[in-house]
This record gives sequence, structure tokens and C-alpha cells, in this order.
Amino acid sequence: SVDFNGSNQELEIDVTGSGLDWGASESFTFECWVKLDTMTNNASNSSYQTIAGRWLPSNYCWLTDVEPDGSWQWYYGSGSSGINTAQTAAGVISADTWYHLAVVKNGTSANMYVNGTSQHSWTYNLAMSNNSTAVHIGDSPDTTSRWDGHISNLRFTVGQALYTSNFTPPTSPLTTTSQGATA
Repeated sequence: SVDFNGSNQELEIDVTGSGLDWGASESFTFECWVKLDTMTNNASNSSYQTIAGRWLPSNYCWLTDVEPDGSWQWYYGSGSSGINTAQTAAGVISADTWYHLAVVKNGTSANMYVNGTSQHSWTYNLAMSNNSTAVHIGDSPDTTSRWDGHISNLRFTVGQALYTSNFTPPTSPLTTTSQGATA
């Protein structure tokens, strides 16, 4: 895992091309393990802490974070000025505990899973075509909302909904072929 200090650390991955693009009815799975050190990161002057994102305002994009109330959020852009938000209830995430998080888009149906249990479902019928923006892990690219804690085994699988119902989270490191993923 990577232990982010919440004040001046993030990872930035330059992703060019269409490897992280998907169609409006195409499936994907985003997943990772996270553990927050604190629910409110005063060092970053932000009310939320970003896990990861490929965010560019007014574009087709995504970002995921945890709010101080313990809710987990998935933001996705509509290609215009609109921002869509899917979120769990408050209190789902707390400090000093490891959580497996997964957002699964299966066609146009989506679910947010925490430790293998669906916490929120919605209709997700937007494409992602943002092939010039880097992926940021541990911070948002357009604000300062740094993660204070650990992020491990972050994986994005385009073209596959790896979990379509409640599941037992993986306990081994994620690979390009574990949990039925194809490279």
C-alpha cells in the first residue's frame, strides 16, 4: 500500500489514448483497498479526501472520495458543465479501518460496494472519453483534497463488470487476471 500523508503527496499517472475510455453501455470495475488515518484532513483545507480520479471539469470524467461524515462518493462528468454524484449513506467509512471499495458499471446499471456489499445502485448511462487527462491517486487534479491514509491495490478494469451481486472481497493482491479480469 501507499501511505499518503494528507498534505503534499499524490501519485499522477499519465494516461494517453483510449485505455480508460468506455461507451455509455459498456461495463467497468473500479476497485481498491483504503484506510483513512483521519476523517477530516485539516492539512489539505478540504472537506473531503480524494482516493483517485481522472477529473477535468466540463468533460467526461470520474473522481471518487470520502466525505468527513463517512460517506463515499463517485462523481462523473456529463461532457458539459454537469456533475453527477452517486454516494453511500453517511457512516459507511470510518478512520483506522481497511475497506474494499468497488464501483461496478454493468451495462447501464451501477453499484457501489463496500466490503462486498452493495451500498448504492443507480443508472449510469454516460460514456468516458477523456484521453488526455492524467489519473491522480491520493488527490484531485483540480483542488487540494489530499488523502491522509493508505490506498492499496487500485485497479480499473474497462469492459468487465467483475462483481454483479454482493461478493467476498479479494484477500490476495489484485492482478490483471484475478477475480476473472482479462488483461
